[in-house]
Amino acid sequence: NYGVFVFNNSKTTNAYADFLLGLPSTMTQDAPVRKTDNGAYISLFAQDDFRISSKVTLNLGLRYDLQFPYTDPQNRKLAYVPGEQSQVSPTAPIGLLFPGDPGISRGIVHTDYNNIAPRVGVAWDPLGDGRMSVRAAAGVFYGSITGNEWNTTADNQPFTVRQPFPTVKTLSDPYGNLPGGVGPFPFIYDPASPRFTLPAQVFGPSLDFVWPYSYQANFTIEKEFFTHFAVTASYVG
Repeated sequence: NYGVFVFNNSKTTNAYADFLLGLPSTMTQDAPVRKTDNGAYISLFAQDDFRISSKVTLNLGLRYDLQFPYTDPQNRKLAYVPGEQSQVSPTAPIGLLFPGDPGISRGIVHTDYNNIAPRVGVAWDPLGDGRMSVRAAAGVFYGSITGNEWNTTADNQPFTVRQPFPTVKTLSDPYGNLPGGVGPFPFIYDPASPRFTLPAQVFGPSLDFVWPYSYQANFTIEKEFFTHFAVTASYVG
């Protein structure tokens, strides 16, 4: 992948001169990676209005959300459990576990089958003349996870590498100061023998991940004073 070069006047005492001469001080480069995630989201929703009286209307709803954790066709996911040694990749650093290790599924986290989200609303005409209304509602709303957040794991070791180079020879020969003048690329992921370039940055969801949800409530009073003039006051929490 393309590199990110830093010119900081360490070569000629002038950063712009360093740039013109192609003499960067440091560089960071990523091994290219193609990420693929598969996931499914299923939801069901039902609601209805009930006219309790000429002044009161009740709205009831119930939603069920079921989202399955994203999986990678190459199982490029990991979890961190202090002190545990991977059986899938025995050469990996202690604490890193992979799909197939005891208790580690392909999606890492567990599917939550309890995402039942009720909501209720009421509309009241206290005077019965159609010129004033009091409305209130409350509900539970479940959020979702995104592929972009879940596939970040594949952007890091051991699936790929973001390598810093503290000593860069030149812009045209950035690896010249490395042993043999050869860079670490291409970087190929082998599940049986994962490579780690220390210090290694890893990324993965926590095993105690909780699917996001929120409570929402609102209260509104609206009053018509003249034919073309009304005042509304609302609270939303």
